[in-house]
Amino acid sequence: MEDAAYPESFADHPDSITEIRSDRKQAAAGRLPRDVLIHVLKCIDRGDTNPDHLVVCYRQPLHEAKDGHMVTDTFYSIAGPDPHVVLGLLTRTIMEITGRR
Repeated sequence: MEDAAYPESFADHPDSITEIRSDRKQAAAGRLPRDVLIHVLKCIDRGDTNPDHLVVCYRQPLHEAKDGHMVTDTFYSIAGPDPHVVLGLLTRTIMEITGRR
């Protein structure tokens, strides 16, 4: 998917060691956020998928509180024309993650 708007393609980007290990174990714990983003870009650029909506949610540790707990903040970024579809996408994802499908 290389064009003027997207000059760099991730279609042939190599898998990282953490991506290979986590795929082998089927565990998200070993994946780095950057690995997940690149994986999605690779799938799009190879033509494996063509999403019409996308939600990226992430948490960022800010600092350690006096009691030792991390104080965090949550961010998201959305692409897609219909916010109701985005809510459905999030709900379905929660059901998939928790096994309540």
